[in-house]
Order: sequence, then C-alpha cells, then structure tokens
Amino acid sequence: MRMTIEVDEALVATATKIAKLQNSTVEEVLSESARRSITSFRPYEMRNGIPLLPARADGKTVTVEMVNALRDEE
Repeated sequence: MRMTIEVDEALVATATKIAKLQNSTVEEVLSESARRSITSFRPYEMRNGIPLLPARADGKTVTVEMVNALRDEE
C-alpha cells in the first residue's frame, strides 16, 4: 500500500544509514521498524489516573510493610 507521510529528517538519515548497512531500502527499514513497534505495543493499565509500569518476569512485589520498613530506617 502506498501513502505519503511526513518523516523527521533525522529519522530518514538514520534509516538511510541502516539501509546501506543492511543492503536494503529506506522503505524496508522504516516498515520493519514500524512493524516491530506496533506489534510490541502494550497499553498501560491505569490506576487512579496513573499509568502502571509493566511487571518484569524477574520482578519482586513491593509490599506496604517493605516501604514502611525503609521509611522507618531514615
């Protein structure tokens, strides 16, 4: 599909460098970058109007008790 869009000059310059390194076209580089960005998009869960950060697989749960203990150390 063809369409006309405005792209920042610095982005085009970077895409041009990448295209030369990968022996591909600027269009292919921009399409692949957009595809990766769109497919990895995950909307943030909101709580009380504030976006929550996604939990990491190796992350630990921070409890109120842990926060209070750290606060009381000061």
